[in-house]
Amino acid sequence: MTKTAPSSTPNHRQPHGALILLVTMLIVSGINYALNTVLTRLLEPDDIRRAITRIAHEIIERLSAEIQPLVPCEHQYAGAPR
Repeated sequence: MTKTAPSSTPNHRQPHGALILLVTMLIVSGINYALNTVLTRLLEPDDIRRAITRIAHEIIERLSAEIQPLVPCEHQYAGAPR
């Protein structure tokens, strides 16, 4: 009778991955909290709103410049009621 090696990894190694994931999530969460706290104390709500509006407007302008406007073709609506 021969013994076969177990196909899965030993059980004592499995918790380490979960522990690493937990610690990483806690670190990222702490960094996020710190950044939110600092930014909300440094910036007024109007400043944040203006910055978001400016960034969104710039993104829309750049996308509009790259994408040609869609022009409906006349043959698409040939049989459509008006």
